[in-house]
Formats: sequence, C-alpha cells, structure tokens
Amino acid sequence: MKKIFLFIFLFLFSSCSHLQNIKIKEEKILPFSLKYIDDFNDGCLPNLLGGKMTVEKEAPSELSYFYDKLDTFDQKGYSLKLKYRLVPQKKADLIIDLNDLDISRAYGFSFWIKKIDGPKIEVMLKDGEGREGKVFLDIPSQRNWQKVSLKCSDFPEIDFNRLKELRLIFSSLDRFIEGELFLDEFFFFGPEHLFFESIKDNLYGFPTVKKLNKKYLLNRPDEVLLKEIARDTWLYFKNLVDKRTNLPVDWIDLDENKEYRIGDYTSPTNIGLYFLAIVGAYELGFITRGEALERVEATFNTLRKLPRWRGLFYNWYSTTNLQITRKYISSVDNGWLSAGLIVLRQAFPEIEPVCTEILQGMDYSTLYDPVEGKLYLGYELNREPPVPTPYHYGQIATEPRVTSLIAIGKGDVPPEHWFRIYRTLPISWTWQRQKPEGKYREYLEIDVFEGYYKYKDLKIVPSWGGSLFEFLMPVLVLKEKELAPRGLGLNNENVIKAHIDYALSEKKYPVWGISSCATPDGRYGGYHEYGIADLGSKGYTDEGIITPHASILAIDYFPQEVIKNIREMIKLYELYGEYGLYDSLDVHTKKVSSRYLCLDQGMLFVSLANYLTKGKIRDYFHNDPIIKNVEYLLSMEEFF
Repeated sequence: MKKIFLFIFLFLFSSCSHLQNIKIKEEKILPFSLKYIDDFNDGCLPNLLGGKMTVEKEAPSELSYFYDKLDTFDQKGYSLKLKYRLVPQKKADLIIDLNDLDISRAYGFSFWIKKIDGPKIEVMLKDGEGREGKVFLDIPSQRNWQKVSLKCSDFPEIDFNRLKELRLIFSSLDRFIEGELFLDEFFFFGPEHLFFESIKDNLYGFPTVKKLNKKYLLNRPDEVLLKEIARDTWLYFKNLVDKRTNLPVDWIDLDENKEYRIGDYTSPTNIGLYFLAIVGAYELGFITRGEALERVEATFNTLRKLPRWRGLFYNWYSTTNLQITRKYISSVDNGWLSAGLIVLRQAFPEIEPVCTEILQGMDYSTLYDPVEGKLYLGYELNREPPVPTPYHYGQIATEPRVTSLIAIGKGDVPPEHWFRIYRTLPISWTWQRQKPEGKYREYLEIDVFEGYYKYKDLKIVPSWGGSLFEFLMPVLVLKEKELAPRGLGLNNENVIKAHIDYALSEKKYPVWGISSCATPDGRYGGYHEYGIADLGSKGYTDEGIITPHASILAIDYFPQEVIKNIREMIKLYELYGEYGLYDSLDVHTKKVSSRYLCLDQGMLFVSLANYLTKGKIRDYFHNDPIIKNVEYLLSMEEFF
C-alpha cells in the first residue's frame, strides 16, 4: 500500500501516467476531458454512470450518507454528507458502483473533500475480474474544500477497461471517533475525448479519415466499383470488433462537430450478420480460410459465456463486459443469428459441431403462440414470471419470415405457422392504409387470404411500414427469386419497381432507397423508420432520407438500376468514407449521416458478396437440411 499526499486545488499533467505539482505555462497544457462518476447535483441515485451507492460496516461502527444542499464545492446542487461513528479496528465503507465503466485511457481520477480531523481514509478500486487496488490518503484537516487526485498508475493491479466499484474505506486505529465530512464531484480525467478513446482502444481498428474522394470510382467498370465498395465495407467487420470479446459494435459516429462515438453493445442480429460477412469476405478473397475460422472461433468462445434463456440470446449485450443491457428475447434477432450459424456450418464443415450445438439449443417453440399461429415479438424477462409480448409478427412481407422458416425447419413450430401469418391484415381492420383486395387459397388445409395493396398498376403484399429492408433483408439468405416466382419473389420485384418509381418519378429525388436508417441530422435519437406509406399496413413517413443499403439489397433483381443509383449517390453527395458508404443522406439538404451501422453495413456487404459470387451465401443457406425441409413452403404459394 502506497501513501499518496494531497495536492491542493490544481493539478497539471506532464504525461499520461504522471501528475506533478509544478507550474507549466498555460498554453502548453494539452486538452483534456472529464468523465463524471457523480456530481450529486440531482440529489438522488443512480449516479451518472447508472450505478448505485451502498454502505458496508463492521459493527458497531456506523456510516450513513445524506444529500446536502448547504455546503457544496461549487455552490450549486448537492454534495454528499457522511456521518460516521468509528470504533478502533472496525471499518465502514462507502461503495460507489462504477457499472463496468471502461475508462482505460484515463490519467487518473479526482474528488473533492471537506473534513476537520476525522477518520483515516483508503481508496480502493475493484475491476471486473475481482482484482483490488488500494491507496491510503493523507489529507490534512482544514475547513476548506480540498481536491484529491490519484493516478491510474497508483493502481497497477486494476484493469481500467472494466471497473466495478470505487470504495472509500473509513477507519480509526486506536480511538473512538465520530463526526461528519463532505464529498463532491467524483470524476476521471484524461486526454481529450477520454470516454471515446477508452472504448476505441478495445477495437482492432478505427477509421483514420472521415471522408474519401472516391469520384474516380465512377470511371471504373461495374464489377470493380462493387468490389471496392465491398472491400471498404468489410473494414467495419474487420476492425470494429472488440479485441477481447470478439463481438462487433452496433455503430460508430464520426460527427466532426462532436466527440466521435461508439455504440459498444451488440445484438444477435449483429452477430449473425458478422458471421455472414466473414463467409462473404472469405468467398471474395479478402481473408483466408484460416483467418475466417480464427475470427469465428474467437466469437464462439464469447457465445459460450453469454447468458441465454432456453438457448436463445438476449437482445443486447455490452461488447466490452458482456453485461445484458436489456432482459429481452427477440424472435427476429435470434433468427438472424441462427441464419449466420446455418451458413457457417455449411461454409466451414470443421466447425459444424459447434454451430449445431448452438442451433439445437435455440428453442423457438417458446416464442410461438399456437392460438394465433404466429411468433411473439419476443419475451420480457424482467418480469416474474417472464411473459411474452402482447404483439406478434403478423405479416409475411417483413424480415422475421427468416425466423419463421428456421423455426419450422428445426421442427420447433409446425409448418402451418407459415400460412397463419397474414399476407395482408384482415379487411375488417379499417385503420390500415388500404383496403386489401385478393382471394382465398388453401394451403396445408388452411384458408389463406392472398390479399394485396396496389401501387399504380402494381400489386403488392405490404410490409408494416413500407420500408425497403422489411421486404428485402430476407433475400440475403433466401432464394425467393428462384423458389417463389409467383409469391415472395414476384412481390420483391414489384416492391423495388414501386420504390424506384416513387422516388425518381413521383418525388423527383435524384436517388432512391427509402428505408429505416440513421438520420443525417441526428433527429429521432439518431435512427428512424422511413418508408413509402402506401406500401405498408401502418406506413412509415418519407422525409427525403435515402440509405444506400436499401438500394443495394435490390441488386439481384435490378443490378443495372442499383449500380446506376450508387454511382449517382457517389457523384452527388459526400457519402463515401474509409469504411464505405455512410448510412444515409438527405436529398433536400444534401446532409450526409456521419454514422456506420452494423445492421446496415451487414445488409450492404452481404448483398454485394452474394452478387459478386453468384449467390454463394444463399447457396450455403439452402444447402442446409433445416432450410431444405421448408423450401416447399416458398414454392407452393401464388400471391396474385
């Protein structure tokens, strides 16, 4: 245990690991930033990291805390007032939950204290592995506020990538003491963009430039253009993966007017798309078979550790510490993870046993409502007992149909489920965008209303919102064009025609591809659902926001139209970055999103990989017995 002496009020930094009580000319101080643990100004819990605060004490010693408004460091809000009664050799601890904070680039941390006489104080940090580091404070007694600053290097035992708790340990060696003291403003300090830099150093790589001049691509042949976009897009999955957990992050934001940000959490869909991207990168020659297997096996090591429910994965995990961020099981997200595993075991037979073990454990029967014949949206596990959502995935022309086919192919739900999903919502539901037309046909002894909406002269089985990805995301793995030429394949074709006509002819937009995506101006929390209202039962809004991935999803149906559209995007907008096409653009303002999303990059990359390899990923998917078992469901149906 080391003895750290207090330096009063101002600390200047000479390097990342040292604090010195020396004077440095102000202009030579490097920019730095703070990450607050708590300033107590709310006067309540949780702290600013979302953590709680508790007390542990060895009887008969006592320790209690209160929020105090009369005596604060900065004369605003609250401070934390502690009252203590300490007997010799019996300590009392104030425990501040750091909620698995990743602050690995910090120089140190500070807090303010005001005490007269009082107890001996130790500071202890504890990391996610249970390691502890302690420092003894020698704080002179005085009536003024004093600043305590400690270096991270004073805690060599601690992994600052994952901090569990901060403890202040109060004790008296040889006499009974009682009194009170005040605490305020707990924070970590470090280089500029401290929090971002701490998360970034977990990743294999990160973009070094925001935008690239890719106008030269416009002169390249089509296949060269597409392969270069694919190669750049692959960098998301090559680099934006946590080095310890081997999970892809959900998004990054390279807004030059703000601190760069990283969405350091992930979903089963993201993991499934990561697996599909690895197979695509191997088939395109971007990585070797050995590199592909190394990546997959590293992620498998993490999947084995992740908490599950009936073999199904939770919807969000932290990529840094694997904590569940919401106790929710999503049907559609687990379906996409299953799709990734199915493709993996066909592409790499040597890992088939591991893929099969995970797949067999994923019990979709839990997510099936036999009364309605549909899949629940998911299960809420933060309630006791766990309960399914009150809603179902009820429309066939949406992305959850992949989950349905997998669940049927595994034998978890009956084949009849496929035909109990609505083609259009019931005519009696008058709130929907159009009154559907159509007729009844019988499949598997079930009367199915083959309903449709109309867009001009096109018949369309609608999605929920009219968003292009709802219709087309399943074609990443499903051969609907080949196997369902009178059903889903024909519907996909009509939907794409409608989207192109709506954007280019009706709205006079220069480019097309309306779908849910990141918002260029950051509104709606940074992400929003967009669609063509008349192609959806509910119908999302169109605000002139175009996303490249939606257009590229259509490449197997209308390759020349898609390639022309992508060329136009590159020509008209500052849309291209180091990791490929940014997520969206606004045709009205020409503003471009500064985000890359794992979901959208995955759809874009896998679409290109399929196109450039003549459908290799779809071939792997359909070679699997789970999918071979259900191909007839795609082929037997006639929509119009």
